[in-house]
Amino acid sequence: RAVAPPDRRAYRARGIEPGWHVDLGEDTVRIVADYGDLTREAPRPPVTVLPGTYSFDMPEAGARLLLEERLCHDAATGMPHPDTATLLLDERRLDGCGGDPADLLIGTSWQVSLLNGEAPQEAERVSLTFLTPDRVAGSTGCNRFVGGFTLSGEGLGFGPLGSTLMACPEPLMAQERAMLDALELVSRFDIAADGALRLIGGPEEKVLIEARRP
Repeated sequence: RAVAPPDRRAYRARGIEPGWHVDLGEDTVRIVADYGDLTREAPRPPVTVLPGTYSFDMPEAGARLLLEERLCHDAATGMPHPDTATLLLDERRLDGCGGDPADLLIGTSWQVSLLNGEAPQEAERVSLTFLTPDRVAGSTGCNRFVGGFTLSGEGLGFGPLGSTLMACPEPLMAQERAMLDALELVSRFDIAADGALRLIGGPEEKVLIEARRP
């Protein structure tokens, strides 16, 4: 498969009030603001690297996009994004978020540190790995499981999960049931200030699972 070089990959930044987004395509940039009333396009500019910030200057569109690698939460949904974005459009400064939330999940495995508020047994064996934009695998400390997950603008959910059928001591079997039940209840996720992944859900909207990268 052909993959665009890093400086040409698709990227979206967005914000609310007044409802804007910027799509960086391979060769062009499309700017939409004021809930769609304002639309502009420009050639995709080379990125300028500033201290802590990436800058895309588009004088043809009267715009400049600034991206900072700092966690950002969507003001409407609370969804975390990898980057903080600022769009300077004419005389206005519009704040928002940038990047794909899935990038915060996919990659190195997450080791579960808390399950329903308690440290799991044999914690080094309890893990979650987000493999692609829609697949997840992991271990409950007893059996391994695989399944799907859905990440939307509103939150995170896990689909049916299948697991191996190895018998384990009852405490580990109970932990397995608790973990699979918790995953079914997840409705959203967050990244804590210390980098921990928090899977949140249930009637009380509480942290069901907390995990960290080893």
